[in-house]
Amino acid sequence: MADSTNHAQIPKAALLGAGLILASTIGLVLVHQHTGFLGQPLAVAPAHTDASAGVLASRMIRVADRSDGAVVVIDDHSGATIDVVTTGKDGFIRGVFRGLARERSLHGIGEAPAFRLTRYDDGRLFLEDPATGSLVSINAFGATNIQTFARILMHDTGETS
Repeated sequence: MADSTNHAQIPKAALLGAGLILASTIGLVLVHQHTGFLGQPLAVAPAHTDASAGVLASRMIRVADRSDGAVVVIDDHSGATIDVVTTGKDGFIRGVFRGLARERSLHGIGEAPAFRLTRYDDGRLFLEDPATGSLVSINAFGATNIQTFARILMHDTGETS
């Protein structure tokens, strides 16, 4: 009886393409790790704003991680808790602050310096890390995320001036 096993062949072009993609990815990772050439994530850019826009509201905030995984957002001036972001809630806030914390870690900066959350009269909303110069444009992430950060900005801590 003749051997009738079927050996499927993968086209050489597909193997070559997969190999090129893999080699390119590894190459880009190595370039970034050794030179930092590829820069920061797209949402984080060097701090700059339009000088003609006026500041509508601004607040200095700090964040702290709790042992249960929650992130506590704190008013830097009063020390009052603005929000507690538990796991599974407002993942965008958690992601933004984790990204900024990672950037601070790369610069050897701890979590103590406050972040600046600012809304300009032209509608832009930015979260700035003065310690690293990183600036996140919240507007780039849609209306729901703008509302989430606007809630933090406008939250009344009950403090009287």
